Amino acid sequence: MRVVECRLGHALAAHTEEAKIGVAAGGEIVIDLGEVEDYLRLAFDEAQLVKSGQDETQRIVQAARDTNAIYFTGGSTGLAFLSGALASAFPDAKPVFGDRLASVAIGLGIHARRVFG
Repeated sequence: MRVVECRLGHALAAHTEEAKIGVAAGGEIVIDLGEVEDYLRLAFDEAQLVKSGQDETQRIVQAARDTNAIYFTGGSTGLAFLSGALASAFPDAKPVFGDRLASVAIGLGIHARRVFG
């Protein structure tokens, strides 16, 4: 409940994005979640991330067999195991890579312009 009561959702999302980028750069990452619970820290590396994402990756692959293009964007695109697995699952799809660090923000800006003028 602390996450909801203290409105920590965006902070947790930011920690997640930082961790994905850090793992993509290599090495183990430690996330300090002290704002959620005192002294809470999570450490993981690429092997753990691969293991935790395999089932979800397979569900995504099964759901989109007829795709003709795959657009990779955001911090996760630096995770070669993920982008490689997705690209190889769609051999007829053209892989398109956006700016890993800026394309999400650019997309949000485009959406904001549409909504707010």
